[in-house]
Amino acid sequence: MTVFVTWLKTRRRERGGLAVLAVACALLGACSQPKADGGVKPAQPTPPRPPAAQAPAPSSPAKPALATGFTPLPSANQVIAAVSTGRADPFAPGGTPLGADGGPAKPPAPLTLPAGFRFSGVIRSGSRPQALVQIGDQTGPICPGPRGACPGSGLEALLPAGWSVAAIDVDRGRLTLRQGKQSITAEL
Repeated sequence: MTVFVTWLKTRRRERGGLAVLAVACALLGACSQPKADGGVKPAQPTPPRPPAAQAPAPSSPAKPALATGFTPLPSANQVIAAVSTGRADPFAPGGTPLGADGGPAKPPAPLTLPAGFRFSGVIRSGSRPQALVQIGDQTGPICPGPRGACPGSGLEALLPAGWSVAAIDVDRGRLTLRQGKQSITAEL
């Protein structure tokens, strides 16, 4: 208190302002309380009030929001109950796919070459590779694309519907055919 009064006197001399004195008086008046005998006693800090009891966590998420306007968080048991269990590794490949009969799906049969198919050679016509094949009693070239039809040749496509030529490797003598998502490679 003495330090404050000394500071106040110094400020009053420097500034000559009554405003500093008025502020000091207001502060001193706010910091003191009247004594029972009429004197002034320094203010005693008021002990803090104990915090209000917190509301228990709601047992179901359907409870209305508290009066504070906040939506209460679910309890730990509610969060655990909401999590589905059953897979130890969520990043593992999926389970067995179901077939048309409701049982496990059977893997597709390995792809085989069309009946009567014979691969006899490869050539390069310009920049386009061609494979020479025989299917049944028909013989001719096939090119990359649906049913192996070679554009501009005027010849009928030799491969059955649903088949296509995926690749022809002239250097290695390989022909890759595709049916749906499966493919098969024939070599010379």
